[in-house]
Amino acid sequence: MFPLILFLGLFIIGCQWMAAFLDGFCFRSQLARGGRSHAFALVEHGGMWMDVFLITPLVAWMVSAYPLEYNTTFGYAALFAALMVVMAVAVMFRNSDEAYAHDGRTSLAGLFHWAYAWLALWVFTLFFFRNPAPRAHHLVAAAMCLTPFYFLGVVKFRRHWRPRPADVHQALLLNLVMWTVVAVRISHGAH
Repeated sequence: MFPLILFLGLFIIGCQWMAAFLDGFCFRSQLARGGRSHAFALVEHGGMWMDVFLITPLVAWMVSAYPLEYNTTFGYAALFAALMVVMAVAVMFRNSDEAYAHDGRTSLAGLFHWAYAWLALWVFTLFFFRNPAPRAHHLVAAAMCLTPFYFLGVVKFRRHWRPRPADVHQALLLNLVMWTVVAVRISHGAH
């Protein structure tokens, strides 16, 4: 199962690249030709690189290592909740000027990104909240992997980029929630 999930995750990211390239938002050179030197190219998006090198392998491991409760009431509720979170974030960022959103709309690359984020968030929710037999060291290891993601996921790799207060608050809040869940799961019998 690990190779299949890894392939599917990387395929969706590849679709983001293709869509951003066709949209003229993949590379800095494309943005410069289009007169959008202030915008952020996909290659500058820290979250995309984290998706490639961290999130996709982590999701593939979670799906292959644990029998998560996808086909349950909680699984469907988590799927719906993840969709609502991703849609809310997509709406908040639609006025950005980057590969995922520009000109007041979510781009095709953004739609691929939000679909990827939706499924990854669903797996994370199931893993951390309803994993039937979590190992404490697996919960801690997964949380340790996600801790830098919450910070690097909002980074744009360009000299003039500075984090907004909302970026910092988002990263801190997500880490607080995740580590609280890990502590509660361990205190309630994760072995």
